[in-house]
Amino acid sequence: MSVEMIRRPQSPTWRRWSDERLLALRFRELHLSRPSPWVERCHRLLLLELAERALKVRPHVWLAEV
Repeated sequence: MSVEMIRRPQSPTWRRWSDERLLALRFRELHLSRPSPWVERCHRLLLLELAERALKVRPHVWLAEV
């Protein structure tokens, strides 16, 4: 019987970078995974609100800490 080692995903190297270095990157350069279902739901609700008001704008969306 063989037992496989389960590795924890490694923390991305950019987690240790300064804010200045991170802000100089594009999101696609971070190689992030898909957004969580919560983020997708919030984005979908935003687009629905805009559509209900007959606004055709589709703004870029990002998360930030307050």
